[in-house]
Amino acid sequence: MKFLISLFFLSFFFACKNDKSAQELSKHVNYKKSLVASKKVTLKNNGYFYSFYTQADSNNDSIVYRKKMRSGKDGIDIYNIYKKESQKEIIFTPEVLRLLGRYHGFNVKSKDSIFLFGLNKIMMINSAGDILFERKLLSDDQFSENKPISSAAVVNNSQPYIFQNKIYLTYWVDLPPDKSNLLYKSNVTSIYHINDGRFFEMDSSNYPTSYFDKCWCNLDTNVSNVLRKNTAVFSYPIEDTLYIHTLDEKKAIKKKIARSKYKEREVKQMPCDKLWDREPYFKHSYESFLYSDLVYDRYRDVYYRFCKHLKKDYNMKDKFNSLNDTFSIMVLDNQLNVIYETAILNTKPKYISFDYFINKEGLWISTNNPDNENYKEDELGFELFELKNNEN
Repeated sequence: MKFLISLFFLSFFFACKNDKSAQELSKHVNYKKSLVASKKVTLKNNGYFYSFYTQADSNNDSIVYRKKMRSGKDGIDIYNIYKKESQKEIIFTPEVLRLLGRYHGFNVKSKDSIFLFGLNKIMMINSAGDILFERKLLSDDQFSENKPISSAAVVNNSQPYIFQNKIYLTYWVDLPPDKSNLLYKSNVTSIYHINDGRFFEMDSSNYPTSYFDKCWCNLDTNVSNVLRKNTAVFSYPIEDTLYIHTLDEKKAIKKKIARSKYKEREVKQMPCDKLWDREPYFKHSYESFLYSDLVYDRYRDVYYRFCKHLKKDYNMKDKFNSLNDTFSIMVLDNQLNVIYETAILNTKPKYISFDYFINKEGLWISTNNPDNENYKEDELGFELFELKNNEN
């Protein structure tokens, strides 16, 4: 009997150790708030291919920066959204593009502190395009395009952020799923120390155990990670749970379950032998409810969690187009309790759910969907979603 009791406590100890955190259910708090569409703005499109990456200026509410890509014309457009036109173009010089290796993305601290991210490089330029500094992430003998860091593509669902002179980069780990779970055990966030050039992985930023021993495609593994004050919150596509890291203290990771009211069932894994086949991939996308971008709104001190909905009436013969996915947006307070969730959006193609920015007025979502009946090639449209009091 003593042996059984000892075994019980030993099992309990290891279960707690492996979990490393308490899991809490997000409260559905009645704040009488709603996120509603209001006005629209239309900007002039300068004729470039854009990568759906837009960032508002934290010091000037009217300015947004938009990544553009075109052979020999890669750079950033700086727009005044209220004057509805581009105020300035930063066209990267051949030297900047050569040093970057590949233009993944940017983060704007101010007009004279624009961080660029390449294949194995961080660079800072000013609004004139002058290089202020450039650093390699890994030395030449450490770096190869086959290593995980080569997938550090800075995408909209995890914009890089800066905290205490450190740049946090979240990326896709470029490893195939296998029985060792090496992919899912890999940390997905790395930290670059601006002052001394050190580059290291963020501890415990690997995938949750729900991913282990299964095969998932890139839709299921695209992590979203945002900063609020000293706290980083990680959102994983297949998980209701949000993972909370305190960056300036060695604290256990907290967990908060925040499930969408529209999620009817759990996500099914992909067949391991079909991961790279087109039809199973499209079928999986249609049939999966996935959490996509998690975004922090510092003006209202809330989070927006975008949810990609499954499609019940799809036809595999139709052309696959992820721009036309229906979605909803969950609003969470600063404790990650659910305040509100919108109705299902994009039932008629209108929005691009992963092209947005936030300013003092609210959340602006792109209406540049080519299947939008009002789409015009020479215009860039955004619609404002405001968090309003709901008296009903």
